[in-house]
Amino acid sequence: MMPFMKSGLTYHPPATRSHRPEKKDRRANAVEDAVLSLTGGFARYVRTRMIRPKRIIPLVMACEPAIGTLNDQALKEEGQQGGLKIRQHGFRDDLVAQSFALIREAAWRTIGLRHFDTQLMGSWVLLQGMIAEMETGEGKTLMATLAAGTAALAGIPVHVICVNDYLTARDAEQMGPVYRAFGLKVGCITHEVPHENRQAV
Repeated sequence: MMPFMKSGLTYHPPATRSHRPEKKDRRANAVEDAVLSLTGGFARYVRTRMIRPKRIIPLVMACEPAIGTLNDQALKEEGQQGGLKIRQHGFRDDLVAQSFALIREAAWRTIGLRHFDTQLMGSWVLLQGMIAEMETGEGKTLMATLAAGTAALAGIPVHVICVNDYLTARDAEQMGPVYRAFGLKVGCITHEVPHENRQAV
């Protein structure tokens, strides 16, 4: 490679792979290469893990045409039957997708809201026992109805925890109709609820 002139100085492009060409220590270059390969492997791992939540989206969409034709009672019965299947076979993607499609339809009918694809992915992540982090305004409250409703229909006691009493009461009131559409009960615990009543709630 030919050197070139810039601002009166001669610059020689580095001949090494390292991003710090002034280093001559071969061991240091080996360490850098190892770190870069590890971080590259981690990035590939993260990308691979992100592919799985995305698979739930087309599965949910495939269930929606048939679910859209059900009346409210049939929707409720389908949700309860789906919950029994999940209890027997676990959170398989096909069963979770059907449950998500049912809850998505119920949310549209009861509170006029429809879950976005990111909310489908977030709830799938929660059902796998992982943490889903969402930005303000991305709809964590509505997203929780998918995971909480699916788990509750499978017979698992569910607690949705909010950071303060106001949000707890608001979310229980706003999202309650979605759960009740499937015959689920919704309770709300705030600081005002007496200790002796909390277990029942």
